[in-house]
Amino acid sequence: MRQSDRSFHKISEEARTQLVAKHRLWLQSEGAEGERAALDGLDLSRTHLSGIHLPRASLNNTKLQGANLWSATLGEADLSGADLSGANLLGVDLRGANLTQANLSNAILTGTDLSDTNLSGVCLTETDLSSAHLSGADFSEANLVKANLNRANLSGALLKGANLTGANLWSTNLSEANLNGANLTGANLIGASLRNALLNGADLREANLSGADLSAADITGGILTKAYMSDANVWSANLSNADMKLADLSRAKLWSVGMRGVDLKSANLDAADCWSANLSGADLSRASLRHTNLSNAILSGAIVYGVSARDTNLRNATQLDLTITSQSDPAVVVDNLEVAEFVSQLLAYAGVRAVLDSVSSKIVLILGRFSTDRKNVLAAIRGQIRRRGLTPATVECARPTRSALPGAVETLSKMSRFIILDITEPDGIPQELATAVPNLHNTPIQPIQSIEAQGPAMVTDLPNVEWVFDPLAYEDGEQLPATIERIFQTVEARSRELTG
Repeated sequence: MRQSDRSFHKISEEARTQLVAKHRLWLQSEGAEGERAALDGLDLSRTHLSGIHLPRASLNNTKLQGANLWSATLGEADLSGADLSGANLLGVDLRGANLTQANLSNAILTGTDLSDTNLSGVCLTETDLSSAHLSGADFSEANLVKANLNRANLSGALLKGANLTGANLWSTNLSEANLNGANLTGANLIGASLRNALLNGADLREANLSGADLSAADITGGILTKAYMSDANVWSANLSNADMKLADLSRAKLWSVGMRGVDLKSANLDAADCWSANLSGADLSRASLRHTNLSNAILSGAIVYGVSARDTNLRNATQLDLTITSQSDPAVVVDNLEVAEFVSQLLAYAGVRAVLDSVSSKIVLILGRFSTDRKNVLAAIRGQIRRRGLTPATVECARPTRSALPGAVETLSKMSRFIILDITEPDGIPQELATAVPNLHNTPIQPIQSIEAQGPAMVTDLPNVEWVFDPLAYEDGEQLPATIERIFQTVEARSRELTG
C-alpha cells in the first residue's frame, strides 16, 4: 500500500516521551524490562526529534516528512517504507538500519553514518549525501537521480541496478563497490575512486570520469559512449566488449587494460598510455592515436579504418590481421598499423597510388573468397608468409567492390612479391585483377584450390600469360599446413625461374 493511501495518526509529545523512556529501559535490560518502541504508521511530519535515541526501534511506514532528526540514534532501526523526504538527518546514526523502499528524496544526510544499511529500492532523488559514511550499504535498485554524493564513502557498497543519472560523485570512494547494471548517465565522477569496482553492463554515457581511479575495475560490456576519461587511471581494468564510441581517453593510463572487442569508433586516445593493453578485436575506426603509447600492446584482429596514428609508439606491439576498410567494403587486412595507414592512402587517393606504383616491397597479396568455415585456410597462408619474414596483405572478395578499390588492388599487385589467388569459391577472382594481369610482368600469380571444391577451377578467367602459374591443389584438415608449405616452396621456385 502506498503511503498516500494510508491513514496516519499522530502522537502527543508526552506519549512520545514515555515511549522513548520505555525503549531505553528495554535496550538497557536487553528486553527483560520496558518495551521496544513501535512507531509504525505514525505521522511525525515536521516533528522536532533531534538527538532522539531509538536504535532497533520499529518505524515501519512512519511519516517523517520534513522532520528534524539531527544527531538522532537510529542504528538497526526498521524504517522500511518510511517517508523521510526533506528530513534533516545531519549526523544521524543509521548504521545497520533497514530503509528498504523508504523515501529520502531531498533529505539532508550530510556526514550521516549509513554503513551496512539496507537502502534497496529507496528514493534518494536530489538528496544531499555529501561526506556520508555509506560503506557496505545496500542501494540495489535505489533511485539516486541527481543525488549529491560528493566525497561520500561508498566502499564495498551494493549499487546493482541503481539509478545515479546526473548524480554528483566528485571524489567519492566507490572502491570495491558493486555497480553492475547501474545507470550513471551524465554522472560527475571527477577524481572518484572506483578501484576494483564491478561495473558490468553499467551505463556511463557522457559521464565525467576525468582523473578517476578505475584501476582493476571490471567494466565488461559497459556503455561509455561520449564518456570523458581524460587523465583517468584505468590500470589493469577490464573493458572487454564495452561501448566507448566517441569517448575521450586522452592522457589516460591504460596499462595492461583488457579491451578485447571494445568499440572505440571515433574515440580520442591522444597521448594515452596503453602499454601492454589488449585491444585484440577492438574497433578503432576513425580513432585518434596521436602520441599514444601502444608498446607491448596486442592489436591483432582490430579494425583500424581511418585511424590517425601520428608519432604512435608501437614498439613490440602485436599487430596481426588489422582490417583497414569499413564494414561496407571488401575486407583488406594487413599486419602493421603503419602499413595500414599507408595502404589506406592507396585505397583513398589515386595520386598516391600513381607515385608508388613502381615501389617494391615484402608484401605478399592474398586474394580470394574465404567463408567462415574456410578461415583456417587463410590463417595457414598468412602463417607461411610471416614465417618467411614477409608481410601478408589480404583482400577478401566476398562483398561488392567500391569504386576506389580496383586501382588499389592493381597497385598492391604490382608492389607484391607474388600473389596467392584462392579460386576455390565462386567469385574468387576479382574483376580488377583479371584486368590488371597483362600489366603485372614481374608479379607471379599462383592460383590455389581445395581438392574438395566442386566444379572446375576458374583460372580460365585470367589471361594466359607466363606469370600466371598453373593451379595447385591443397588439402583441408590436418594436412593443410604441410600442403601450404609445399605450395610456397613451389611458388618461390617458379618465381625465381620467372624473374631469372
